[in-house]
Amino acid sequence: MQVLTGEEQKKEVKPFSYPCGVCYGTGTSKEQCKDCGGHKNLYKYQILPVPFKTVVTGIPVLHSSAQTKYEKEIERDLHQMIEEVEGIRFNDFKELESKSEASLGYWNKNIKKTISTAGSDYKSYSKDKEAQITTQIYLFPMIQMFCETKKGAKFEIYSLGSANKFMIYSN
Repeated sequence: MQVLTGEEQKKEVKPFSYPCGVCYGTGTSKEQCKDCGGHKNLYKYQILPVPFKTVVTGIPVLHSSAQTKYEKEIERDLHQMIEEVEGIRFNDFKELESKSEASLGYWNKNIKKTISTAGSDYKSYSKDKEAQITTQIYLFPMIQMFCETKKGAKFEIYSLGSANKFMIYSN
């Protein structure tokens, strides 16, 4: 048996073995030992660190149809305020695909593309044995406005949520 010690479990290797209980590795037996097969050692194994599965919980994945430069900021804020910002909740992905147009009140190719991308991610997470989907699926309506002042300065305003609870981003 090898005893591995140290933080990384591979720093110090100490060989160790259990002798056979019949011949005790003396070699005095003229016939081959039927228990150990003449190898002197009945067991040889290695102690390694326990393989742990990596579990990441409670991290929502953001898929946005509005290709904005604020997506990372929106994703970070949504992680913190997902229960506060009003969104449309779905229990499973099939329900999202069938009811999203009625829930949003409009439909375009960007929304369809975003939902299909989210669907492929959902399927890959569902098939992954290590990943487990624990949160509901949220659909957040987003208003995207491109503005220009009289002097020609351009800026964008994004609002995510509904009239009751929402987040606003602008540059």
